[in-house]
Amino acid sequence: MSLTSKRWGRVPLICGTDILAVQRLCKTYKSGKQANRDVSLQLHQAELFCLMGPNGAGKTTFMRQLAGLLRPSSGDLWVCGTHVNTNPREAKSQIGYQPQHLTGLSELTFREAVYFIGRIRLLSKAAIAERVEGFAAVIDLESVWETQIGRLSGGYRKILSLVLALLPSAPLVLLDEPTAGLDPIHRRKVWRLVHQAREAGAAVLVASHHLDEIESHADRYAIMINGRWVKSGDMANLAREAYDNAHIAVRIYPIAAMGDRVRDILNAGDIPSQVDEDQRCVVAHVPRGGLGKVMRLYTEQMSEMAQGITVGRGELESYYMRTVAEEEAS
Repeated sequence: MSLTSKRWGRVPLICGTDILAVQRLCKTYKSGKQANRDVSLQLHQAELFCLMGPNGAGKTTFMRQLAGLLRPSSGDLWVCGTHVNTNPREAKSQIGYQPQHLTGLSELTFREAVYFIGRIRLLSKAAIAERVEGFAAVIDLESVWETQIGRLSGGYRKILSLVLALLPSAPLVLLDEPTAGLDPIHRRKVWRLVHQAREAGAAVLVASHHLDEIESHADRYAIMINGRWVKSGDMANLAREAYDNAHIAVRIYPIAAMGDRVRDILNAGDIPSQVDEDQRCVVAHVPRGGLGKVMRLYTEQMSEMAQGITVGRGELESYYMRTVAEEEAS
């Protein structure tokens, strides 16, 4: 049996088994660093699972082990009933994998890369053309179709890597930060393609830092810190827990070179904060009753070293930041 989605291909139905089963997976490097520690997961058909965590938490190592590119130190992996540890080649035929960074194809054009990978994945030229038609209905590929990959923008290299991952209509799709570096319009289009794969029956595992996307798209989640899962479950439960423990996100925008000083003032006032380099601000997540204290510190000590301050809710972001801070401090 199979599920069929128009222009999307066929995804095998796995009856009586999980598409992905992970049991007590561990990865320890020669340096002694434990990248993954005792991780277990079951992923079902047409399920979208999001993995979040700070840089260096072990997310990419976990994804590479699932993809059969990195051998675990211990533990077991099965994809569609195939034991990845002992049969990585067979397991790879059931997986579509998008790495964080696309490498090794810079001399090819977008079109050549699609057909090259498609033929490696044993797709006919007609099947590749049909799949490309489905992608092109969502994302403009014509403008870059004959462009050499080395000359593509970072955003379109990211889109190409997604197209290559989704090309074989695999039962398991692994996407490592699929929307990183994309503008909001293309981020939405990427998620449309991801949901098309899911609606065709694929199980999708996404690693992402975009909490708003995770909240909007995921069925289940896990937070990985220092190689292990510290929280996991249904997104509905996460949203409820985040709201019940809601803090307010306060962002202070310092003038040049004053970010560390602003952070130190907040921390000295028992208001944990950190510098957000991407947004060029200092972020503090405070309980509802603590907002007055932040505003007093800002008025009395920071007004001359900052360009402005914003106050917003952001329950999920606040909850996530506090979870990471508490875990890293323990």
